Parts: sequence; C-alpha cells; structure tokens
Amino acid sequence: MNDEVKENTEQPAAEKQVDEVAVKAQEVGKKLSGFLGGIAEKAKNIDMKELAEKAKQKVSEAKDKANELSAGKTDDFARPREEISLDQMKELFHKMSGQMIEQMPPLVEAMLMDMCVGDQMIFKILSGAPSDTAALALTTKSLLCFAKVSDQYSCTVYPLTSVQGFFLQPPRGETAGRFSALTDMGEARFPLLSVESYCKALVLYRKLRELTGK
Repeated sequence: MNDEVKENTEQPAAEKQVDEVAVKAQEVGKKLSGFLGGIAEKAKNIDMKELAEKAKQKVSEAKDKANELSAGKTDDFARPREEISLDQMKELFHKMSGQMIEQMPPLVEAMLMDMCVGDQMIFKILSGAPSDTAALALTTKSLLCFAKVSDQYSCTVYPLTSVQGFFLQPPRGETAGRFSALTDMGEARFPLLSVESYCKALVLYRKLRELTGK
C-alpha cells in the first residue's frame, strides 16, 4: 500500500520534469533556429554583395580589354607623323574637320538622345575599329565615351568642368595611337587607328581646349 502511494506521488513529479525539459528544448530550438536564420541571412547578403562586386569587376575588365583590343593595331600601316608634310597635314585636318559628325550605331544614337537632352551636339566620331568598339561624342557640357562589350554599349560621361589636361599619341606603323582627356574622374580614352583618326583627335583637342580654356 505504501509503495503504491509512493509511486503515485513520484509520478507527477517525473512528468513535470519531463515537461520542463521539453519546454527548455523548444526554447533552445527556437533560439538556435533564429541564430541559424540570422547567419543564413547575413551569408545571403554577403554573397549578394560579393556577386555584385565581382560582376562589376568583370564588366570593368571587359571594357578595359575591349579598349586594349581596339587600340592594339592600326587598320593599315600608318605613316609616322614626322614623314607627313605640313601641307599634307593641313589638307587632312581640313578634310577631317568636315567629318566630325558620324552616324553612330542605333543603340549609341538612342543613348545620346536619352542623355544629352538640352545639350548642343558638337562632334560624334567612331574609332573605326571592327564592329565600332569605341565611340565618342562631344557636347557643350560633356565628353561621352562609349565602349562596346559583346552586343552592349556602356557610356562614361565626363563633364567638361572635370577636364584637367590631354594625352595624344599618333599611330605609327602597325601600332595604334591614343587620344585621352585627363579628368578628375579618370582618363577618357579614344583609340587612333589611322592618320585620319589622328587628325580627328587634333580637331577634338582644339575644340576641347576652346571649351575648357585649358
């Protein structure tokens, strides 16, 4: 009889202890789930940031590569500048001055309409590289440099107020030259693949000096 009473009095205590353990286990489980969920969310955010940064880096590398490829070689063997007479240069300069508004690829034309509302267009020129991998436009307010990667164009806009100086290298033999506007945003590059494109760069250079007072 006494054993029965003892068993009955101990049973509820054992059940209570089991319930307490179960409750604590649930609480620990909730905390653990929240902790793991927080880690997963942070990891997700970190992954997205890393992916975005890597994608941005890849685009930048692709643009640089496109510039390198387009500026690597001339279309044809370019005569050294010192072998071209002054009269020939004057004739070329005059000829190229009248060819500074070129028809751009459709996407570039559309982007110019989007980005240059209210600006007066002065020059639009292509590099002449295969598939027109580089293009440049000058307005009364900005210098716009276009680079082609795959079938897409990107544009970097350099306000004329940011221009600090210039770099000019004529093409020579099989090596392409380069025109650059040096700005506080970086270097606005344009490949020169022929003597004609070099003359266009000279026209551009003089106009930029006129607009910027440099």
